[in-house]
Amino acid sequence: MSQEERDWLDWLKRAKEGAVTQRFAAEKMGITDRWVRSLLAQMQAKGDAVVIHGLRGRSSNRRIGEEIRARAMEI
Repeated sequence: MSQEERDWLDWLKRAKEGAVTQRFAAEKMGITDRWVRSLLAQMQAKGDAVVIHGLRGRSSNRRIGEEIRARAMEI
């Protein structure tokens, strides 16, 4: 987990406990308060993994295939 993701998780936990408002947490995270509410709802199901990008460790859907890449390099 990156430092930014740890910071986001910290702000989300503070907002969940009521130590800070959702709006204040959103400002610190650089997102909207509506997105904070969405992340808090997702935390119920996913837990701390809510701040980690869904494609982490997987290749992009937009990745060019090796066959096409090799052909382009020949040209």
